Order: sequence, then C-alpha cells, then structure tokens
Amino acid sequence: MHHMFYGDKYSIRIDKIRVVRYEDIHEDLPSRARENTSMIALYDDQVVEAGPRARLNKYYDYSEDSLWGLQEARLIEIELFLKRTRELLEKVEVGEPGYSKVLVYRSGKGTGVFEAPRGTLIHKVELDDNGRISKYKIIVPTMFNIPLIEQAAQGFPSKNVDVVPRIYDPCIPCSTHIIRLKRKVTRR
Repeated sequence: MHHMFYGDKYSIRIDKIRVVRYEDIHEDLPSRARENTSMIALYDDQVVEAGPRARLNKYYDYSEDSLWGLQEARLIEIELFLKRTRELLEKVEVGEPGYSKVLVYRSGKGTGVFEAPRGTLIHKVELDDNGRISKYKIIVPTMFNIPLIEQAAQGFPSKNVDVVPRIYDPCIPCSTHIIRLKRKVTRR
C-alpha cells in the first residue's frame, strides 16, 4: 500500500510481490483441499493486509485490529474519499479535453497500481510489436487478504463464520459460499 487515494507504482516494490498457490503456504492440507485454485500474494515473502484498515494504519495511525475495526476503517475512508472527491471536482475545468486522442501502437511493458476500496490492485501488461497484449497479469487485493481472512475465521462460531470473508472483502459475497456437510455416522 502506497498512497491513501491513488496508486503509485514507484512507491511499491513490484519485484517484492510474489504470487504463490494456496498450498505453498500450507504444507499440511488434506488432498481434497489441494484442489483449490486460490492464489496468495506475498510482499517480501510476508503476509500483508490490503484495504481500508491497512491504509488508515499507515496514514492515520489507526490501530483497531478487530473485524469491527475493519468495518469502521471502511466507514472512515468513505468520509475521507468524499472530501477528496469534492477537492478534485473543484479543480475540474469544464470544457477541457479529458483524454488524449493520440494513440501510439508499439511494444512495451507497463504496470498499473491502484488503491481500490478492497486494497492494492496491480495490473501488469506486455505488448508485442503491434501494440497487442501478449501478457497480462492481475494481482487483486483478495490475494493479499486470503491468509488474514483464514486467521480471522479460526475460532469463529461455524453458524456465523461466513461473515468473516465478507467483512474483509465486499466482493466475496458473490463468489464465496460456505457449504455445511453432514457426516453420516455408521454404527457398528
């Protein structure tokens, strides 16, 4: 995480981000769990949190580390972002062009870093000689937060544990569901 309101690829060491398979950080997984496709992003080989609490911790000395603290950080950020949006809108010159009409097609590499509501979002792209995409990689905030979600869920009552990933990542409700399995007890 590198700036409260926008990404800055020069303030984050992209070369220190390593994406690994989930089982690479969990050696004791049962074979069925090894079938997952989750990827984890580590920074300098460490688990790090991305998102509102991490930003407030860095820029405002916010230190509430509970699940409620994560929600509170999100609410504090909304107020900060609304103030920043007003500042930016006051600087907009109506009638000025908002984009460049000149497009150059050539080979190259680029990295885009954005501080999204869920956390640091990174796009890496390579273009071939015709300016067409030859390689594209996205590192999403969830990839940083998966190990933290797992830690927060440990010891949580099973009937409410599905709330943990949803608090960390507002996009997860559409993609994550808890399945309860009933085991059949065989009596001898």
